[in-house]
Amino acid sequence: MEASVTSMASFSDLHAVAFEHGTEAMMICCAENKILRVNDAFVRMTGFTEQSVFGKNPSFMASGKTPSCVYESMWEMLHSTGSWRGEIVDRKADGTFFHKLLSIKAVRNASGDISNYVASFIDVSKIKETNEKLETLALKDILTGLLNRFAFDAILGQNISQARRRRERVGFIYLDLDGFKKINDSLGHAVGDDLLRTMASRFRGCIRDSDAVARLGGDEFAVMLAPQKMEKDDARVVAERLLDAASKPVELNGQLLQVSASIGIAFFPDDAEGSADLMQHADTAMYEAKGRGKNAYHFFSIDLYARASERLEIESEIRKLLDRRPGDGFHLVYQPQFSLPQRKLIGVEALLRMRHPEKGMISPDLFISVAEDTGLITQLGEWVVEESCRQIRGWRDVGLQPVPVSINVSSRQFRSPNLEPYIRECMTRYAIPADLLKLEVTESVAMEQPEQVIATMNALRCAGIGISIDDFGTGYSSLSYLPRLPVDTLKIDRSFVMGIERDPHAATISAATIAMAHKLGLRVVAEGVETETQAAFLVEQRCDAVQGYLFGKPMLPVDISPLLPSAKAKDSSRAKSSDKQGDCNGNSC
Repeated sequence: MEASVTSMASFSDLHAVAFEHGTEAMMICCAENKILRVNDAFVRMTGFTEQSVFGKNPSFMASGKTPSCVYESMWEMLHSTGSWRGEIVDRKADGTFFHKLLSIKAVRNASGDISNYVASFIDVSKIKETNEKLETLALKDILTGLLNRFAFDAILGQNISQARRRRERVGFIYLDLDGFKKINDSLGHAVGDDLLRTMASRFRGCIRDSDAVARLGGDEFAVMLAPQKMEKDDARVVAERLLDAASKPVELNGQLLQVSASIGIAFFPDDAEGSADLMQHADTAMYEAKGRGKNAYHFFSIDLYARASERLEIESEIRKLLDRRPGDGFHLVYQPQFSLPQRKLIGVEALLRMRHPEKGMISPDLFISVAEDTGLITQLGEWVVEESCRQIRGWRDVGLQPVPVSINVSSRQFRSPNLEPYIRECMTRYAIPADLLKLEVTESVAMEQPEQVIATMNALRCAGIGISIDDFGTGYSSLSYLPRLPVDTLKIDRSFVMGIERDPHAATISAATIAMAHKLGLRVVAEGVETETQAAFLVEQRCDAVQGYLFGKPMLPVDISPLLPSAKAKDSSRAKSSDKQGDCNGNSC
């Protein structure tokens, strides 16, 4: 008996130690819910001393943020089951609020009446804060604070369901920034991020509280116009606000930056029955706006859908051809270039053509645009390089003296680090000298990312390959930058040549371009020459060469062959080209 009493005393001591030094805050209240005891953890967690809380009802810590129904449920459970567990918000001694996970046990005496309440709790504020951050990360775009694609998809789906029940419209706006990539690449991602944050803030101010705006990724944004009896003009107003917001200059790091936006608009249920189709159709309309000059909006239509379907068919066919035998659907034609005033054949420009098994010949503007938009242009461009080299080899093998072949290079292909090595490999494989290949890059490509462009051009020149600036006068070139480019030829765009006879300004620009190019040591080729009057003017201005329907349409290789001289002796100029390649070591180029 004495041992049992001693054991009970020890057990009681253990309870006291557990109460005083436990990690959970604890308090003991009487039947009238007045505080009798609190432990050290309670003092540390709340900031209240034991003396300051003695005899008080725990409700003195109430924050007012916990709904009264929670307390009503708590007391009902305590009296019916003897325990309760839940989360409430209380106030600390310093006035700050904290979330606590609270457990209460009702203690009954021998008569079955409640004699005490024992409560324990932990501070879960940091856990809740972390969970809220995780929820934010799951629903919000980290960079801009707008909705992310996942959250936006969910909201769009909910609103479409609501609109379907009420027979209302949902408007969807797809927005892509024009010119953002150039700023991001040239000024760095930090500036690009700041610009996106600025745009996000502006776009948020263009919509109603019931609408939603999201960043879908990169420089793409989306706006949902909540269900209502809306007309197209309602979406037009919002689109115009967004365009205006996007086009206003932004000052970042002391620089005044300006972009614009291309916007596509589609409606449920007019244009699509579900959110996926709605987004796709707005995206199609956005690309139409971009294709029409950017800084514009366009509504989706069935005609657009038909064109988009056609582009998908062409993309599919391009992929099939590139994966199997490109020559089954692609072929090259060659437009001759003639010297002035002698009118002697001095080169040809390789032009790509595509034949679809069902649609027949496809416009180059169409299939090249599809290849560029889908990223297939690099692989397609490599086939053009190889086919041109193969054709040069073919002409030589039948005893003809080929002239240089000019190949158009897209922006994406020109930026590829594999461009120069691939061309070298093709020249080696077909055993052709470098002076029989020339590359043409458009003015706009030549002027973007200047240092990278110059490095690529130097590598190509080091390989002995000539470079021409194509469509000169149609882009946004800086004349002060032009002398730095390691190019040898300038091609005047056909739009200026065609205007020579009827537009004095076009004639003046053409003459000035020829004079400027010659002062820079560049040859000049005029494109699109169709009349003798145009040719006479170009001769007068000392233009070096021409191409156009007056001199010859694009021809098949078999039609070019009769124009080529017979190769009876080694061409000394090619020997010079080989020497030039051999001299390109280290920084010598």
